[in-house]
This record gives sequence, structure tokens and C-alpha cells, in this order.
Amino acid sequence: MQTAAEKYFGKSVADLTIAEAACIASITKAPTYYDPLVNFENNKRRATDVINKMVELEMISAEEAEAAKAEQLVFSDGSDKVDKENTFVLKHSGAKINLIG
Repeated sequence: MQTAAEKYFGKSVADLTIAEAACIASITKAPTYYDPLVNFENNKRRATDVINKMVELEMISAEEAEAAKAEQLVFSDGSDKVDKENTFVLKHSGAKINLIG
């Protein structure tokens, strides 16, 4: 998990948010299918399931879960993904460019 935390978010596993940890946990079942940099929507759906399970197991509160589901993930490759169908926001040289398609 530490390697994935560094690869995807550029930080220690101890510093991950709930949303970031769920994102990484979601990758293990099928690494290519759930890779957030390749298949963001697949990863987002699975991460939501992980977060819901955390609530069910009383690891986090419902409020924490909702905040985690709404969190915009920022990846260490400089991109951030927005959970909107066919929309990705990429950061490049400090500017944000919306690509729709």
C-alpha cells in the first residue's frame, strides 16, 4: 500500500485521506480495470463500495463517508479527476483545461 500511496498520491500511506485509501484499496481486485489513471470511473464505483463497507463496519461515520465520496482526488502525476461523465480536468503548468468527450 505504501508503494501505491507514493505512486498515485505522492505521499505516505499514513497521510492518505479516506477517499485516497479507498481508491488504492479498489485497485487490488483487478489492477488494470480499476487503475484510477486508466479507468477512473471503474475505480470511483469500486471506491464508493469500499467506503460504504467502511461505514457498515463502523470504521467511519456516514458524514465522513459522504465527504470522502465528494472529495476530488489529485494524483501525483499532476492530474485531478472529476466525477462527471466524460469530463476530466487536467492540471498543466498551473492551468486547468476541461476536456469533454
